[in-house]
Amino acid sequence: MNSASCMLDALINDRVPSTRLDGREDRKTHSFLPFPNNDRIPVIPHTDIGSNIDDLLALLFMLGSQRLDLVGVTTVYGDTSLRAKVTRSVLELAGRADVPVGYGIETPLSGKAVFSNCNSDR
Repeated sequence: MNSASCMLDALINDRVPSTRLDGREDRKTHSFLPFPNNDRIPVIPHTDIGSNIDDLLALLFMLGSQRLDLVGVTTVYGDTSLRAKVTRSVLELAGRADVPVGYGIETPLSGKAVFSNCNSDR
């Protein structure tokens, strides 16, 4: 596990030591999340997975977290049906085919494009 993965795991599992103002390290663990008794936090990400790698990484992070309970995923923007299929494939590969996936409308409610076409003439 690389150092970034270790830090994220420690953060989610409340094992991050704090540094006091006097520079000494406080060895107590701190809860960053407002859920008592280490309850799992239910999450339903709303994603445009497939445009960039960021949402895929976020989904994989949620799947690997011991503190987050992935209860569903929704997809938005563009070919939402294809995005749902991509999401379904990732979940199946991760052994979480039980997570429901829904897809939404293909255009933003604002009517404005989310991504600009960098190759178009202005």
